[in-house]
Order: sequence, then C-alpha cells, then structure tokens
Amino acid sequence: MWGVYSDIAEMRLVRGHGDDPVQDGQRVGDAVQIQPQSINIKIRPNTPETLTLTFRLAENYPVDLYYLMDLSNSMKDDKDNLASLGNKIAAEMSNITKNFRLGFGSFVDKVVMPYVSTVPSKLQEPCLGCEPPYSFKNQLRLDTNTDLFEEYVKKARVSGNLDAPEGGFDAIMQAVQCKDQIGWRSQSRKMLLFSTDAGFHFAGDGKLGGIVKPNDGDCHLDPAGRYSEAENQDYPSVSQISTKIRENSVNVIFAVTEDQLPVYNKLSQYIEGSEATKLAADSSNIVTVIKNNYQRITSKVEMNTQFAENITVKFKSSCKSGGEMQETKVCEGLSIGDSVTFEVSVMVTDCPTEPSKRSRTFSIYPIGLSESLDISLDLICECDCEKPEKEIANSDQCNKMGTFECGQCTCDKDRYGNKCECDGTQSTSEESLAKCRNPNSTSQVVCSGRGECVCGGCDCKPRRAHSTQKYSGMYCNCDDYACAMVLENVNVACASVTPLLTTRDQLTGKYGSDECKQKCQHVTLVDEIDEEEVKMCPESVNILAIVLGTIGGIVFAGLVFLVIWKIWTTIHDRREFAKFEKETQNAKWDTGENPIYQQATSTFKNPTYAGK
Repeated sequence: MWGVYSDIAEMRLVRGHGDDPVQDGQRVGDAVQIQPQSINIKIRPNTPETLTLTFRLAENYPVDLYYLMDLSNSMKDDKDNLASLGNKIAAEMSNITKNFRLGFGSFVDKVVMPYVSTVPSKLQEPCLGCEPPYSFKNQLRLDTNTDLFEEYVKKARVSGNLDAPEGGFDAIMQAVQCKDQIGWRSQSRKMLLFSTDAGFHFAGDGKLGGIVKPNDGDCHLDPAGRYSEAENQDYPSVSQISTKIRENSVNVIFAVTEDQLPVYNKLSQYIEGSEATKLAADSSNIVTVIKNNYQRITSKVEMNTQFAENITVKFKSSCKSGGEMQETKVCEGLSIGDSVTFEVSVMVTDCPTEPSKRSRTFSIYPIGLSESLDISLDLICECDCEKPEKEIANSDQCNKMGTFECGQCTCDKDRYGNKCECDGTQSTSEESLAKCRNPNSTSQVVCSGRGECVCGGCDCKPRRAHSTQKYSGMYCNCDDYACAMVLENVNVACASVTPLLTTRDQLTGKYGSDECKQKCQHVTLVDEIDEEEVKMCPESVNILAIVLGTIGGIVFAGLVFLVIWKIWTTIHDRREFAKFEKETQNAKWDTGENPIYQQATSTFKNPTYAGK
C-alpha cells in the first residue's frame, strides 16, 4: 500500500570483501581499486538513496595482454617484426606494472569454401612454406616469461585463404570465453590486442559456406588449442562479441592498417571499452601502440551498471579537481595513485506485486575492470502501519466485521463498505453499485455523482460544504433547492433571491409581528411589492425551431455554393473550348505524307557486284 513513509532507507555494508580500503598491488590479488565492494540497501519506492563510491588507480595492478594476430599470408612481415619486439613490449610494460603477463594467439578463417581453397594440395600448403589453414589457435598461454613470446611468434607460420575478410570474430570469441585455456586472471586488467590488415566476417556470412547453425558464444578449444567448432557454427554477431567482452571485462585494442581504420572505428563504438588505432604496414610501431593505448585506457574511469533494469542510477563527481559536484560517470586525466569519489543516487519507481521479487542485486563497475560494487536491494513496499502488530482485528470501527489498519477497514469475507457495514451475502459490491445507478440516465454515474453508494442505497451529499441543504431522490438526482420558492401571494423565481413579504402577508402566519421579526430574519418585510422586481422564469426555448432553422441554413448555403461553382466551371470550360477551336483553325497539316512513316524495306548496293 502506498502512503507517506516516515522511516528512512537503511544501508548496511557487508564486511569481508565488502568494504576493503583501496590499495596498491604488492602481491598477486591484493590490489583494490574500488570501495566499497558490496552493500545492502533497504529503500522505499520513489525515495532516492545516495551512497559514496571511491575509485583509486592502483600501482602495480595486474595486467594480462593477449596478442591476437591475423596470420594470413599478407601479414608475414608483421609477424617477423613482432617476434623481435616481444621483449621490448615486456620492458615497456614493466615500467607501468610489476605484475605483467603476455600471451599470443593467431587466426585465419574457416576451412571451407569460399573462405579457403579446399583443393587437397592447398589444404596442406595454401602458399609456399605456409601452414595448413585454421580458424583460431591459442599459440601461447598468458605467461610472465616474456622470452616465450618471442619464441612462439618466431615458430608460428603464416597461412593462406581466398577472400579478403578474415575470421577474426571467431578468434575474439574464443580468446575471451576460454578463460582457463588463455590464462585470464580473475583480478587483472585484461587487454586483447587484435592485429589485422583486413575486415571481418560476422553472423550470417557462414551461409556462404553452408554453415547455418548460430554461434553459441561458448569456448570450444581442443587440447591443441584450436577452435573445434569453426566449420559447424556461424560467425558471432557484433552484439554477441560486445556482450562477452563486457561480461569478461576485457579491453580490446583494434590495431589495424590505415585502410581498415574507418571500419574498426565504427566497430569500437558498439563494443564497450574498445579502441581502434593505426598499425604500421609492418607492425613496427606495435610497442608504441600498446603503451599509448594502455595509458589512454587507464587514465580514464567510466562507471556503468549491470542488471539494473527498472532501477534509476545517477552519478555525480568532481573527478580529481575537488570542485563542485557535477552529474557525470566519466573522469579523465588520471594518474597512478589518483582517487575519484562518486556520489551514486539509487531510486526505484515501483514495487513488484510478488514479494519474492522485491529483493534483487545489481552491480556498479568501472568499464574494463572486473572489480565492482554489488548492491543488494530490498524494497520496502508496506507502510509501518501495515505490520501485523499494528493491525486491530474485529475492530469496533469496522463493526467487528473487519481489521482496522492504516486508518481504514479490511473487511472479512462477505462484508464490504467503508466500515464493513454491508452484507455481501445479500449482494456483491458490484451488484450494490448497480442499484445506485439511475437506469433512466445515460451517464450511469453512481448516485448521479452527488452521493455515495452505501449497501445498495444512495447517501446524498450536501449541495455545498457545511450546508444542511442536501440533494435528494433515490439516486440523488433531485435538487429541491434549485426550484422556485412559493410564498403566499408571492412567486419568487430563484432560490437565491431574498423572499419578500408584505405587512398584510405577515398577519396570515402563526407568529406575531415581533416574534416573526425574531424568527424570520431571512425574510425582508416591505409595505408593497413591486411586481417588476419579482424575477419570473424565462419562457421555454423552442428547440425544434432552432434545429430546423440551422439545417435549413446549412442546406441554403450549400445550394448557393453549388450554383457559384457551376457558373465558374461553365465559364472556364467555354473559354478552354474557344481556345481549342482557334488553335485548330490555325494549324497547318501536310496531307501528302505522314512525317513519321518509314518504309518497311531498305535497299543496299553491293559495290563488288558491278552488274554481274
């Protein structure tokens, strides 16, 4: 029941990974960047509750970088450069964090026509010195030994395919979803560097190769680290890729050649926490790409919500300026050790009818990070007066036929009415209301809108507030006080006119003159009544004459309009006909030959015939 709520919403922090302070990472898993981590809120609908959330960019926060590379034949020079840059990547990242791991995977495309050639010899060696084609292969699991990166990149061979787009979406799905095989840590900044010089196949393209089964979004890596369902399932959709990247808190960097940059810029707009950047033709700038994009990602914090349907969440922050709080969920220009405080307003607009759905949990998280604030929400949908201990059963105010709670009666079975005074065994509430509707009225309003239906009868209201004059009639459809008041020898047309009596008329009553003056103060005493001062009722209006006159006027106006229109069209037609006749007389026709006629046959002379 809705009402005025007096109690205040309650909040309770859940200790033990609920309110751990933010801190740098000294050992694996001990870095904390968001506080608190969990909280319980008891809140009433339409009553916003504000809580404080702190984010601090921790030093030595774990970083997992997985390099996912297009190894089609056109990327051969890129692979050679990448092998020599592995240790430089590690050295650069070690200046940012001491907790860094590096992995490597590659992709080509589905091994079916028309993506790759299925000629037996091409399946073994699609190009000179190339590896047999494959969809995705996890070459190196994430590891702190960055020397392995150089080793595995050198060992990997390029492959070949036929069409220009590649199977990058298959590779991204497997690299994100196969957490154990890739080696993603639960608490780390997960970075997926996607490198290619071509576009991508997406959902629906599989039909070209006879693959119609939708992608299921699950991990399908065999023991050798290869994608085993590539030839059975279609490519993922952009929506599927976006959802899985958000669920796993992965930051994707699309490092692509200049000609592909516009495509991947548009793609990054639909994938949370992703960036697109230019890659040199031979990938020689990859170290700079990783460093710059990591700094761009970490220097910005953007808050978002998950599972917060029908919950209004607003953020305010002054970022790190310390100035006035503004409504924003994004803060930029952060450095290691900087803290940002957000004021978070949470509000729910309505209550589910089922009590079991009044408790739910949603999350607030920084985009690209697995840390979050989990909020357990308990909706208070009852007034304090509705609690069992506040109820009065068999209350006198309910004629001992109901429970009195929150100022009103909840009637027992077969009882109804404001005070449970009506017997439901005789008639239901609907049947009772039906008895209070005037059958001769078209509006069918209960008690003509002038009273209240009580147990099948109308209790009429006063005509004005605090007045003893009430409406009357079975359906409160009568207004006695609007009728003309008739006093002896006087006809007063309107009830609001002060009654007038002559001295003669006083003598006909039961009171003497003094007693009359005392008890009849509402009557004005005059010696003579001026008949012109007495207002008479106006004569009745002849409605039939008005209706017939209106119809006649409309018909007459219509006829006048038709006559005018007919005259105008006749004049116009005559002018046009006269113009036509004049032009006909002035026309000159050549009756000798039709200018558009052509002979059905053509004659050609053979110059070599010469009459022989």
